[in-house]
Amino acid sequence: MATNLRPPQGPAYALRTNCNEKSRLEILGAICSERMGSQACKREPAFAQDVVASDYGWWQPAPDLGLPGYLPDATQPVGASFNAIIAEDGRDPLSGALALRSFACDVTPEESTSWQGWRSFAVAERREECSDVVGLTLRPVDGGSLPAFRPGQYVSVRMGGAIRSYSLTGAAAASPEAYDIGVRHIAGGRVSTAIRHGLAPGDVVELQSPKGGFVLPLRNEFPVVLIAGGIGITPFLSYLETLEGTSHEPRVTLHYGCRDNESRPFQHRLEALRQRLPNLTLVTYLSQPRSGDRFDRQGRFTVSDIDPELLHKRARFYMCASDAMMEEVSAGLQARGVPAFEIFRERFRSPAPSALDRLVPRRIHFARSGRTLTWSPQVPLISILATAEGAGLRFRVVAVSDNAKAVPCR
Repeated sequence: MATNLRPPQGPAYALRTNCNEKSRLEILGAICSERMGSQACKREPAFAQDVVASDYGWWQPAPDLGLPGYLPDATQPVGASFNAIIAEDGRDPLSGALALRSFACDVTPEESTSWQGWRSFAVAERREECSDVVGLTLRPVDGGSLPAFRPGQYVSVRMGGAIRSYSLTGAAAASPEAYDIGVRHIAGGRVSTAIRHGLAPGDVVELQSPKGGFVLPLRNEFPVVLIAGGIGITPFLSYLETLEGTSHEPRVTLHYGCRDNESRPFQHRLEALRQRLPNLTLVTYLSQPRSGDRFDRQGRFTVSDIDPELLHKRARFYMCASDAMMEEVSAGLQARGVPAFEIFRERFRSPAPSALDRLVPRRIHFARSGRTLTWSPQVPLISILATAEGAGLRFRVVAVSDNAKAVPCR
């Protein structure tokens, strides 16, 4: 039997299982007792047989994932449901059906400031955030407008053919004038070393448009718990800068761990946010504090540091730290009754070495035209043929023994 865990004034859980009816009811009882206390659970026979609970309908927003709903309402004027935008007065007078096959309307293109490929940005400001982290403010060289982003998203940066991705650290404004990122220097890292030791105001790098699915909720009925280690604070910094401290925003608790003050970036910004946001609780951990370091707790963060009241209120958990730390925390949260689908992670990984890294520039001679060109590897990869055509060479196809070959025109 399918069951619905919708408690009074709250959404239901979503959980799929391939177990039998008895086991499903045992899961239902366990979740009710562990996560909802004595609240009554309602059975919903409309669910599929392998579903014991459902969190959201397909048309509803999912705040945990930063996803809007399909139906427009007072807080979301734009939707994606065709049925919802057809006016009631457009019903067929005989059948009463909406005119889904044809409907008179005005169509206007949606303006977008996002871009395809790479765009040049100049370093407007450089800040030393701690011993191994640099903060950068980047402005578009062309002076054009920039697309908005959601807190938690990132941009990809290209320098010398190498690409790395960095979380945006500024407030998520509707029309940003620049993008802020934080870069931790990794010994031997190609891009981070170039940024740490060589990038200065006025220098130019290339960026792709913001992207990313690790999005944090600005509106949510449940508390939000952030768990960060070291440079993993960057996606959460954007989130906190975007919050306004109003009553309709979620209660946020940030657990942030570092080795010592020398390795803790954005200290002053976090302290300012602690003072500005009444709905923020900030707890800092230093595993190896030095004399004079300021912190809340000594040692490493563990799941036992989480307020049990947050578990009772079905808090959502967002983590950005080392894989080992996130695995440990995730296992600990699930052991305390937190469903896996209420735990979200952002992993920082350097991309695998590209095949382009092994390529070198080559001089290509075209015999018939007598021209010599230099082909260089780049991202995206430009073929030798495309390089020649870009230099003005023209080709025609000649059939020879049922095969074709390209011949440069003289």
